[in-house]
Amino acid sequence: MATIPEETTPNKMQVDSVHLLEDLARFYHSGTEMVVSEAFGNAVDVDATELQIELGEDQDGKYILFVNNGPPMSEKDFRNYHVIARSSKTFGKGLGWAGIGAKLYLGSWLKSKIITESSDGHNSLASIMFIEGNKASWSFITPTANVVGTSYKVYLKPEDYEKLSKTITEIVLKYFNSAMRNGLNV
Repeated sequence: MATIPEETTPNKMQVDSVHLLEDLARFYHSGTEMVVSEAFGNAVDVDATELQIELGEDQDGKYILFVNNGPPMSEKDFRNYHVIARSSKTFGKGLGWAGIGAKLYLGSWLKSKIITESSDGHNSLASIMFIEGNKASWSFITPTANVVGTSYKVYLKPEDYEKLSKTITEIVLKYFNSAMRNGLNV
């Protein structure tokens, strides 16, 4: 029979953030649908009227970039955005609420990185999210985008990039036709 330690101090539960992101990413049919759905959901939740989408490649790899013209995140919201399962959104009032969506592609491809910038045109915040040493991590970076709103750049595994380059229009129409009918210009 095992002996129960006589400790009276509670132990903090730990979370394997990488495994959690991998498991949650499996809720989606594919990484491509996930990354598009999450970016659209965030644009809808902040009442953006425009969402720009760009597929491209730079020195760091192939990516998809979303830029919405919704209000930028405050510094508090920006910091909370990087905490898994923390959200400033309310369940039942919009599409997002669990605080996991924007981070999920890290669980789909552990070599990914996600660059987010949020700005009012004068004050900007920027970060990079990545997996390092089996931990989901993030760091502030110097902002580079000159936008009002929020940009979300996700580095994709090659097969996801190829799939998106062929099917982005179908994915957008399948899942977000109603958002476009309600005024979201894509």
